[in-house]
Amino acid sequence: LTPVSFQRNLARSLRVRLCQLAKLAGHAKQNNIFYLALSGGARQVVDMAFLLVARVRGLRIILHHHSFAYVDRPTAIARAVFAIAGTKTTHLSLCETMAAALKKNYSKVRDVRVVSNAGLQRVSISSRERQSVKHIGYFSAITREKGALQFAAVSRQVAVRYPDLRFTMAGPCSDMKVMSEL
Repeated sequence: LTPVSFQRNLARSLRVRLCQLAKLAGHAKQNNIFYLALSGGARQVVDMAFLLVARVRGLRIILHHHSFAYVDRPTAIARAVFAIAGTKTTHLSLCETMAAALKKNYSKVRDVRVVSNAGLQRVSISSRERQSVKHIGYFSAITREKGALQFAAVSRQVAVRYPDLRFTMAGPCSDMKVMSEL
């Protein structure tokens, strides 16, 4: 389900989602796989409609989690999503921390497998050997789980030995406690 902009044209966006739902209901066959990258926040309400159709049609459901937003702080909407998805759903998480939190915070989540985003990146085998490094960066959501505090701690230690080396962190951070620890 690619994001549909509800700000631009609500009627068109709803029509697109209804057509997608109708296609799923009409063409899905029992034991087919229904994969969904689960939304964060209120968009999970839309995801619930698709999960409900998938369950009714007897599809094998795979939910891919890309956000800690509802994982760390359980929500009523997410609980409803997991209740609809059922205990036979396979959950894909980004890391062991996310997998453990899903199981801990949501009783309906049982089968969780870790699939790091790093495995989705193309790796170039042709490269030139660097003679020096001038700058090391951390570009991600700035969270404890994604290693922001470790990056900062290692950066401070390495900077003592290599004072010309620059370290930069960039990304959104909504946890003021993490910010204060950096």
